[in-house]
Amino acid sequence: MDPSIEQTIESTVEHTDNTSHINLPPQRVREILDKAMRFVGSSDTPVVFLAGSGSRFFLRQIIESSAPNVTVISQSEVPAGVRVLSLGTVK
Repeated sequence: MDPSIEQTIESTVEHTDNTSHINLPPQRVREILDKAMRFVGSSDTPVVFLAGSGSRFFLRQIIESSAPNVTVISQSEVPAGVRVLSLGTVK
């Protein structure tokens, strides 16, 4: 994921005593989802998006219902020794 998308998500996270949620306008959520879906295309092949740990959870919430073949993980979840091959950046 492009760092600007991650920053947009992270900057709108609101924390309460018991939970956290993003406070993005629906149109902005739709824009992020559309960008991710254009990148995935119509492929049924599993796709992994790498994101920062601060945005991973919320990015997964945005994408998972529309793209069940997409998994969102943070860079810190990639095991040591695993080679990552980037196919591009969602911008």
